Amino acid sequence: MRSKRQYSCVRFKNFASGMGVVYNDQGMPFNRPLPDSESKSKRSSGVDAIVKAETGIQIALILPSSVVVCWLIGAWADRHFHQSWISIVGVVFGAISGLVYIIQYVVRADRQDRNETATRNGTGEGPTGSDR
Repeated sequence: MRSKRQYSCVRFKNFASGMGVVYNDQGMPFNRPLPDSESKSKRSSGVDAIVKAETGIQIALILPSSVVVCWLIGAWADRHFHQSWISIVGVVFGAISGLVYIIQYVVRADRQDRNETATRNGTGEGPTGSDR
């Protein structure tokens, strides 16, 4: 038994772009819905876990490595200029620069996570002027 209202679709090919456009019975173009983004495969969840682990490792290594690099530059400057205080300044500068980088990274990751959550929830709210 047929339903009361039949929907007929007509497909026209746009030769300039090579893409097909689908029109419904009212002559209006419509888009087919995208597949649900929540139905991720096990492989993509495994890749997400690796990306999160890499992010944690990056955050854990950036502070000590910035301190060590600046300390080595300070120790070289101590020997080169016959001083004893430049390596201490190098350690302090490395610690501050590492902390600034970590804070910027965490704020950026939090902003990106909020935008992805808003998109996933269907609110469609992108970044506002104050988030940029």
